[in-house]
Amino acid sequence: MADSSRLKGVGYKPLVGVSLPRTLDPAEYQQSEQTRQQQAERLAIRARLKLQYQLKLNDPHRQGLIAQKEKEIKEGKHKLLAHLKF
Repeated sequence: MADSSRLKGVGYKPLVGVSLPRTLDPAEYQQSEQTRQQQAERLAIRARLKLQYQLKLNDPHRQGLIAQKEKEIKEGKHKLLAHLKF
């Protein structure tokens, strides 16, 4: 175990080119309540839009155009495109 007297006064120094995780980033935990509320609202909007998109995409009774990627999935060509993120 390291001697605590040797470590006294030694601060944490992040590595060059390595970003801190959000939980350790001072900008994250020193935010105002207004900023946190704005982030929560943005996340809620994003989640709602994502849910709406997924519901439309997976609706078996959907009428309308089929996007090229969806068409390829239905035709079985999606295995060729497995490395792509849809």
